[in-house]
Amino acid sequence: AAAQFDEFVAQSPEHRVVATAGRAQVLAEQGRAGEALALLERALGAYPDQDELRHARAFVLDREGRVDEAIRELRAVLARRPDDP
Repeated sequence: AAAQFDEFVAQSPEHRVVATAGRAQVLAEQGRAGEALALLERALGAYPDQDELRHARAFVLDREGRVDEAIRELRAVLARRPDDP
């Protein structure tokens, strides 16, 4: 699955953020949460305002039982976008 995300990004670089979030979720589901979080940290360094990445990070943190961190991540998104449903 990771190779498919890489191929998608190569063909459609404008979808890099969404593909990265998806790839991180797949990694987490494969039990590779450390890799998923590292991928998201790198992506957030390049695209700090992308909420899709923050949602994906919260997903991975929650899967790992790090619920408080996941909640903090989601609250940060809500604080930045209080009117976004």
